[in-house]
Amino acid sequence: MVAVGVVFGCAASSSRLAPPQTTNHTSPSDESRAGGEDSGASAFASRDLSSSADFAERVLEAADVFEKPWTELIQAARGQVGYEEFSKRLHRSLPIDTTNAAEAFVVAQMSEQVYDWAYSRRAARRAMELAPSELAVAMFWMVHELRAGNAGAACDLGARIATAKDIGDHEGMLSLVQAECATALGRDTEAIAAYARARSALGHAGIAHTLSEIHPKAPQPITHRMTLLDKLRAGALDHPGELLVLDATGTESRWNSPLMGWAIKGDLELLRAQLSPQDPRLLEYEIYGDWRLGLAGLDGGIRAGESANDADAQLLRALTEHGLFTPEGRLPHDPYITPNLLRGGISAGLLTEQQAVSRWVQPLIARSRGPEGSVEDLKTAAYLLTVTGDSGLAAVDTEGWERFSDPQFAVSVLQSLTDLSSTHPDFLRVKASFPRDPALVSLEVSVEFEASSHNRDTLVRAILVEMRTQRVSQAANMFPYQALGYFFDALGKLSE
Repeated sequence: MVAVGVVFGCAASSSRLAPPQTTNHTSPSDESRAGGEDSGASAFASRDLSSSADFAERVLEAADVFEKPWTELIQAARGQVGYEEFSKRLHRSLPIDTTNAAEAFVVAQMSEQVYDWAYSRRAARRAMELAPSELAVAMFWMVHELRAGNAGAACDLGARIATAKDIGDHEGMLSLVQAECATALGRDTEAIAAYARARSALGHAGIAHTLSEIHPKAPQPITHRMTLLDKLRAGALDHPGELLVLDATGTESRWNSPLMGWAIKGDLELLRAQLSPQDPRLLEYEIYGDWRLGLAGLDGGIRAGESANDADAQLLRALTEHGLFTPEGRLPHDPYITPNLLRGGISAGLLTEQQAVSRWVQPLIARSRGPEGSVEDLKTAAYLLTVTGDSGLAAVDTEGWERFSDPQFAVSVLQSLTDLSSTHPDFLRVKASFPRDPALVSLEVSVEFEASSHNRDTLVRAILVEMRTQRVSQAANMFPYQALGYFFDALGKLSE
């Protein structure tokens, strides 16, 4: 039976994809918006909420109805279909023009799980129109409202949900939503109390898990992959290595292995069909793909009679034979596979990190400045300078910040300052450009902590960005519950 999602607490089936977020549906730029034109808050405001056994049964029946088309959609996603075609199939297979609330509810969850945010929201709204008194439907719509930036509507609906008699296991998620929307609305005392309830209901590990359900990380590899396939077929993907690297290192997925052998093989077949046999990039893509498959011991990645342990030896032979990263050789053409092959070459003994700095940092910087220059080349140069402690890192960071407007470089510049403060001119410039970058927010909190002078706006931004990305805590080497606990505690002290 197809899983119908976390709202009913059903176990996820093996075919279920994690529910990903789009780049705009949880945008922290909407963090203070109290409502939206389609929030529908007033339309649903007077309903009493409860969970009915009849609706739960109808949801399971609807899941069975959609099991076959859903399975076919997942199989398509794990093939070479692009996202545009996938969305068309999704809309045909899972229609929302229905008078069955349970079907609309299941479609809303399924379409969210495969990254079609707008379609999921339409289906969720339809379910809410048809069954406004169902607790599970209201919970799902509340989360949609929060993600869309409708904090006021989410808080209002959350207050109604909290009065339901059978809220049960939903208390933790409800409390986290209430903590976030109250923070966005400036209701600090209410937000602090809601987070305390969430922490009590969910425990330490449960905070991170539930946040990932409310605000799934974006983009999910399988759906990002389909988007890249569309670009590749349209000739709009400048560096196809981005697709290969995603398929070899897409670790933010909940589906099976982080290395997708089936996807790498499909990528190589597509590239062989699209690129001329004389295109030097094709050979480099095959070297990279075979190496990654060999590391995993997958078919096609190692020569006859070899084991997976020989993958590095195979890579060393290939790099040497084709003059990649050799003293008199050259860089790979694609900036996305360049750092991966370079690290592989260092691991295989082709060169040392110091030799890589001496021979390849300047060519990488020069190529990044070319007409088709990529920030990826500058990131590779910065990586080498970082691991070797080279003094040239500061100049590369400054260039990455000023020429590519990359927040990673900008924050690195700030971290190198010996007189960093919240009023430093460079700090103010970076903050103006990237006010919600998780690493910058983490650094800003740290700077204020050192100065013993937390600012409310900083703490509010830290709470909202952490809840929506879980990356402020990552930048600070903390668990989400620790970071949020600190932020809310500090916010409470400011209110005393």
